[in-house]
Amino acid sequence: MEPTTNRPRRPLPSLWGCTLLFVGISVLGWLFEMIGRYLLYRHVNDRGFLTLPVCPIYGSCVLLAGFLLGSPSSPAPLLARMSDWDGIPRPLRIPWRVFLYFVGATALATLIELFVGLVFRALGIPLWNYAERPGNIAGVICPSYSLLWGVLMTAVMALLWDRLCRLVEKIPRRVAKIAALVSAGLLLGDFLWNCAFVALTGTRFIWM
Repeated sequence: MEPTTNRPRRPLPSLWGCTLLFVGISVLGWLFEMIGRYLLYRHVNDRGFLTLPVCPIYGSCVLLAGFLLGSPSSPAPLLARMSDWDGIPRPLRIPWRVFLYFVGATALATLIELFVGLVFRALGIPLWNYAERPGNIAGVICPSYSLLWGVLMTAVMALLWDRLCRLVEKIPRRVAKIAALVSAGLLLGDFLWNCAFVALTGTRFIWM
């Protein structure tokens, strides 16, 4: 086997850094959802469970991808070995590596979406419905959105992941710890408030 062309896998940020990454990416995911729906349908509505402008499924997908898959330029050990397979000509190693990462990211995001979707459906508060999409499963996942998730995750992890990790690492530890604790406290309070609202009214709180 030829020497690997993959960069060494970047160490993950600290707990506080990961918390800030989770919150920041969740906010960006919420903005992506709002802007995307406005461009497509000319109206916006928050389909999430929380009241704050966050969409935690985005933060969850990206952080888990960082933990389990690494990034396309510095993949996790299993993906690194597969991308350096002897049967792949050297000029095709990078496209092959990106394709493998796309497959892994698509599978990971689909499983997370399936889990979250089924949990909220079991609670009687479905947050989305793909029932009219071809090939959907229980209206919770469908091939077209799974592929979109895979493309978005691969692009984010290739273009932004290392930069975001470096950014949070530059934050002084004390500042990062305080910001992470405040953010986590706000998210927990938001979650508990919405759980209480559902328990009392039987429906989720919709503010827009």
